Amino acid sequence: MMQTASMACVKVLGATNHITFVGGDGSIYGMGSRIQKSYSMPQESELLRKIELPDGVSGADIKRVSVGKMNRLVLTHDGRLFHNGYSKYYQLGPSIGSGQDSQFEKFVEIEANWFRNGDDKIVNAISGRHWNMVFT
Repeated sequence: MMQTASMACVKVLGATNHITFVGGDGSIYGMGSRIQKSYSMPQESELLRKIELPDGVSGADIKRVSVGKMNRLVLTHDGRLFHNGYSKYYQLGPSIGSGQDSQFEKFVEIEANWFRNGDDKIVNAISGRHWNMVFT
């Protein structure tokens, strides 16, 4: 994949069946069976590919990238939180949904009122096998 030749990977994150690579420029690449698609996708969906950043977000805006069993989170320096992947039992908010309907091909911003009260700013977010933690 020619576009990875100049990626300069600075972080590698792994979770169940998928890996996420973060480039020095903030680019995000993923590979594995849970990077963006459902299990019914052809094998090519498991190959390394670039994951588009959230709309309006550049690599310089990204504070943290985290991966869970079936998802990835991107937190920006200004406290916005984005999700890509699978949301089980509404764990990422009512607007994200639950189950198969919540698989996304690109990042989706999590509602501003989810995980916080009033004007609380998210300062950190991590994801794990069956959990997400958000710090305000």
